Amino acid sequence: MSFHPRVIKLPTKSGLTTLKVSDISALCVNEVQRGMLKKNTFDVDIRMVSGSIFTATFEEADLLTFQEAVFPTVKENEENE
Repeated sequence: MSFHPRVIKLPTKSGLTTLKVSDISALCVNEVQRGMLKKNTFDVDIRMVSGSIFTATFEEADLLTFQEAVFPTVKENEENE
């Protein structure tokens, strides 16, 4: 997975996909249980403003990085400005 301020390139079930960050409208996250000895993964439906849906699988750390890149959290002191 690679990030640029405006685009993200990542493997999806459709193949290697490049997405324009501003065209992502929602993420739907589903945790996949992999047993006691393996870390769980997360299947993420990436919904575009056009209506297209891409599905990618992430480990937890990569999911958090992806979510922050797509929908950056607003820090409390920025909300008041």
